Amino acid sequence: MIKRQGYDDFIKIAIATLPHDLYETAFAVATNLVLADGEVSEEEEDLLKFLWNHLEIPDDTAMNIINVMIIKNKG
Repeated sequence: MIKRQGYDDFIKIAIATLPHDLYETAFAVATNLVLADGEVSEEEEDLLKFLWNHLEIPDDTAMNIINVMIIKNKG
């Protein structure tokens, strides 16, 4: 499904089943995974932006999550 339609539809379906109170947690987990290797590809950045938008994470909250994950993944 993902190869055929891309990750957009797949993620939208997943978000629809996710309880709203876990949106920030899901974004934090995704951010952690993206930053784990210390490099962020353009595709990974696009994915985080997509999640940020579709999970309706407030900008200040998303930036806090990203900054904490950057610190976490430095060591």
